[in-house]
Amino acid sequence: MEIAGSLDQFLLGLFLLVFAYGVYGLWVVADRDAWAQRRDVVKAPDWLRIGGVTDLKVKLIEVIAVILTVLFLKRVLSVGLEGETSWTLLIIPVAVALFALTVWLLRQAED
Repeated sequence: MEIAGSLDQFLLGLFLLVFAYGVYGLWVVADRDAWAQRRDVVKAPDWLRIGGVTDLKVKLIEVIAVILTVLFLKRVLSVGLEGETSWTLLIIPVAVALFALTVWLLRQAED
């Protein structure tokens, strides 16, 4: 249970990192060419390269879907310990599926 909580905190930090990096790269940087060169020198990972607002949205939705998956795992583990089940537990997987559908539609719109 503690590992899932730690993973949840890590993913929240990752969400904030991607958001801050995307906002800085899209709206704060004055010289985009120099920013791209510095990013290549630092060798930023491909998942941290944000080309536009839609790309930022997709990356943030992906991170939110993973966070919800970990939240669902924590809830299932806590329900398993307590012995109570509820149909409301299915709300989180449905939300993750809707996020996945949204990501798929946004990627199809880009192509």
